[in-house]
Amino acid sequence: MCGISGILSAGDGFSMRANVEKMNAALRHRGPDGEGVFVDANIALGHRRLAIIDLTTAGHQPMSDPEQRVWVVYNGEVYNYLDLKKALEGKGHVFHSQSDTEVIIHGYLEWGEGVFSKLEGMFAIGIWDASKRVLFLARDGCGVKPLFYSLDDARRLTFSSEIKGVLASGLVESEIDLQSLTDYLSFFYVPGPETILKRVRQIEPGSFMRFGIDGKSETKKYWDISEAKKQEFSGEEELYHAIREEASVGVRGALASDVPLSLLLSSGLDSSVILAELKRCGRTDIETITIRFEEESYNEGVVAARLANEFGFSNRQVSMSQEGLTDAMTKLVYHLDMLNANPCVLAEFFYFQEVAKRFKVTLMGSGNDELFAGYPTYHADRIRKNCEWIPVQVRAWIGKLCRFLPASDKKYAFEYLAKKFTSGWVYEPQKSHYWWRTIFEDEEKEKLFSDSLEGPKGFVHDAFWKYDRTLARVKDRLSFEDQMLYSDFNCFLVDNANCEVDQLSMAFSLEARPPFLSKRFASFAFGIPYADKLRNGTTKLCLRRAYEDLLPPYIIKRKKQGLVAPVHRIVGDEEFTNDHLLSTRMKQYFDSDYIQLLLKEQAARRHNHSYRLYALLTFAIWESLFIGRQS
Repeated sequence: MCGISGILSAGDGFSMRANVEKMNAALRHRGPDGEGVFVDANIALGHRRLAIIDLTTAGHQPMSDPEQRVWVVYNGEVYNYLDLKKALEGKGHVFHSQSDTEVIIHGYLEWGEGVFSKLEGMFAIGIWDASKRVLFLARDGCGVKPLFYSLDDARRLTFSSEIKGVLASGLVESEIDLQSLTDYLSFFYVPGPETILKRVRQIEPGSFMRFGIDGKSETKKYWDISEAKKQEFSGEEELYHAIREEASVGVRGALASDVPLSLLLSSGLDSSVILAELKRCGRTDIETITIRFEEESYNEGVVAARLANEFGFSNRQVSMSQEGLTDAMTKLVYHLDMLNANPCVLAEFFYFQEVAKRFKVTLMGSGNDELFAGYPTYHADRIRKNCEWIPVQVRAWIGKLCRFLPASDKKYAFEYLAKKFTSGWVYEPQKSHYWWRTIFEDEEKEKLFSDSLEGPKGFVHDAFWKYDRTLARVKDRLSFEDQMLYSDFNCFLVDNANCEVDQLSMAFSLEARPPFLSKRFASFAFGIPYADKLRNGTTKLCLRRAYEDLLPPYIIKRKKQGLVAPVHRIVGDEEFTNDHLLSTRMKQYFDSDYIQLLLKEQAARRHNHSYRLYALLTFAIWESLFIGRQS
């Protein structure tokens, strides 16, 4: 895992060295083990190294073939690199290192742009073809590794693993995209390929872009999860056996490393499946680490410790205490430069910080909620369908009544679920599903934004268009249920969870690996019939049954918990919150009277605005770091 950056320009490349060195400096946290810069006419490439495979200097980047026909900067891990290396050696290629980076170089020389579809793992790659004078930027199929770029009017391309890397070049202006800002307030993240900044975009997952020195670019999709073939099984036992086999392949592939590994173990099914597979392959040496909370409804430490002990693994627990929360908040927002207010990030910050003291790699169970219908939202879709006989007017009336339910700080409190469900069940099915993902409602945003900012800007508050744009690719090919999995995979997982996990883990020079987010496993899981995933209110049904004989009942039967931090703690720090939310800079964007109303209702416990205030607080800190400091 590393940090990559670069500049492509029609001008003389040697003038760009200083710019790329600044980009490298901004990414130092991603790669403390070394750095490198390659400069040639039209191109400058930068790299910060976190050594995981081939710890010698032979793995140094930017890397090229001996003839320097191709140069590569690469962030990630290719799990099948040994298989690809063997195939390439059979074709006459000679290798000079044990790194997976060199496999990418020879793969490109052999297969051209076809190499990207052959790579299994997580990656963001820049390939400079010196003979053709073209640059390729590629991202893995499941979008685990982000990659940002800016293409300006001078036909100059700037790219980096992080937005702060792009900005550090000094070539890209930091200007907020107001449409992305209002979308952020709906989702608590900005769906790609847009970002919070006008001039910065993302390479989309499963895609590569080809850039020429003439400023022309071309995008190609090499993999999409919707193309997965529907699986057919002779019976349930064959299905369950196949799930275990594919999970085993995924976990074993993610173990490739020349340094020790750890596992984020919660009380949930997905990390427990990884634990079971680690035990099956004899890797009980891997330490498990759990984040615990004082609040009972949030704490998963007791169950995780019990499971680890029963399976013969050591378990270390990290507490998220009140002390240091405000300092942590500023640091994590700096590292989450794409702007993300996911309620799990506070917990992950403390987890990654602790793990990085002893490890360079940690395994995580990301992805299966979107692949196996694991969220309660999928069950809610079924309930909504059964309620369609209720007139819309009556549903709207019930929704208004639910607004009077008393507020609660409990995780997944009934009042929160009831309010979200009844405020969204008046919409058509696709939008009703999207509504579960929203923080601010459209009417609330109309009150929130400053009158001086709104009006002439022409942005829309209804952010459903982002989901609808994704759904448009598959509406004619997939069932409603699979459409929801597809949209959540590409939006909620890729643009939200994957980005924040990458940036927060790499803030501490830690590589986070999700074994279930390989093209192979994702295609297999997505192709399982939906009826086998959700039945009679039981989520992840086939995954649970596949591991009934390997995991204890208290894990198999446990409801979805989710790594969610009690954000009411940070919001409840009135001095810290008010200083940011009621600042002069925030008045440029928002109506301070409306923010004060939210604060008063939160303090009086009339409504639970924790997520809304946390999203605003995150933006306020982000704006002061990335906009305020520049001005």
